[in-house]
Amino acid sequence: MSEQREHVSHYSQGKVETIDYIFDLWGFEGGMCYVLGNLVKYSSRAMYKEQLRSDLEKIRNYASIGLEKLDEHEAAQEPEEQEKSFGFTIPPEK
Repeated sequence: MSEQREHVSHYSQGKVETIDYIFDLWGFEGGMCYVLGNLVKYSSRAMYKEQLRSDLEKIRNYASIGLEKLDEHEAAQEPEEQEKSFGFTIPPEK
């Protein structure tokens, strides 16, 4: 069971929250790349800004969003499809 994501008011001025629009527009793979990119961004800069708590909260929120979207994606897939990666692979180190 994952934590609930935080629904920030300035990201949901319309009928759809921005993160949900991104997943609708870019699909599951694109949305997950966006989420993972934000996890990298906030975690790599957290120690160098004077907003450690804020960045850690953003990391937690993006992790919750990623888990929520993964759960939704897996629930919509056939069981044998759930075992596959979500479309891209990280190239091996040379």
